[in-house]
Amino acid sequence: PTFSTRMTDDRILLHTSTSLLRACTRLLPFHLLLAALGGWRAHGLCAVIAWTLITLSLAWLHWRIAFDAAIFRRWLAVPDSDGFDRALHTLRLRRPRQPPPTLPQRCRGATRLCRQLLLMTLVQAAMTAVLTSRPAPPCPAAASHNAGANPNCCSSRWWRGEFGHFRQWRRLAWRRCRRQRQGGHPHH
Repeated sequence: PTFSTRMTDDRILLHTSTSLLRACTRLLPFHLLLAALGGWRAHGLCAVIAWTLITLSLAWLHWRIAFDAAIFRRWLAVPDSDGFDRALHTLRLRRPRQPPPTLPQRCRGATRLCRQLLLMTLVQAAMTAVLTSRPAPPCPAAASHNAGANPNCCSSRWWRGEFGHFRQWRRLAWRRCRRQRQGGHPHH
């Protein structure tokens, strides 16, 4: 290939990679929705740890994809991968590599990030489906009083998922239940 053909091929490769990265950023609202649903229904230590790891992995991937998309957009206007490598080394974000990666290698790396994001999307969707399909654990106080009579009772609120997995919210629910059983006002 001639020099002009090679430049055109590199430009097409950059444009395609940039478009792919930009398309992956559109998954962010979907991931945020699944993270909220999963966090709302994550009960138990294993579920909370799995939910946290998946959410942090997706946050990292989204950050990397947004960073790479910005760099690739800049290279479309001003191709300067050597300056980029020097900047990464100066900021101590990467050790210098000899020889530096070629543009096709960089584009394959960006594509690999997109594939990882899609795989993590499947993992997060499966995890959220599992978490939302299982019932929330029952309130232990349900046996000692009629949970269906009062919609603000801890058992009813637990089944609606208002308390999630946070201990302080559970303590608040227990206090309200005790006050309701003793005839006190639930909001004190």
